[in-house]
Amino acid sequence: MRHRFCLILAIVIIVLCSCSSADDSVSGLHAQPYVRSDGSMGLSLYMITSAGKDETVQMVVTDPEGNLSWRLNASEEKFDGKTYHGSSDILMPRLSMLPQGTWSVDVLFKDGTTITKSFEVSYDSSFEIPEDYSDAFFDSSSNLTFLP
Repeated sequence: MRHRFCLILAIVIIVLCSCSSADDSVSGLHAQPYVRSDGSMGLSLYMITSAGKDETVQMVVTDPEGNLSWRLNASEEKFDGKTYHGSSDILMPRLSMLPQGTWSVDVLFKDGTTITKSFEVSYDSSFEIPEDYSDAFFDSSSNLTFLP
């Protein structure tokens, strides 16, 4: 009886190990803070993943203090010949500044694998919203993208 239990346990361990996906990966993470003309702030976060074409990838983004989190289905975008997964819909509550510091993102793949990455968000908090602009632009001195 004990021999049979050990055999079953060994089979279960082999099956579980073969089911884990060592192929899932996340790299090339790009985070860009932005501010809209009405003063609301947000974050654009995109990364390269090992997800296949049209494969759903979810992400849970958490602020440095762990007080706020966003659960999002990542969209697929092509840039410079590479496919990125992410979102620009990480919006702060009205009249709240985007927290600076080390954020985290949990990337959830369809096979159940979760990969956690951390990233830095920083910008010059003394920024002023320019008047009368009609196109989005990046300001390198503040590290902010301004959106109409």
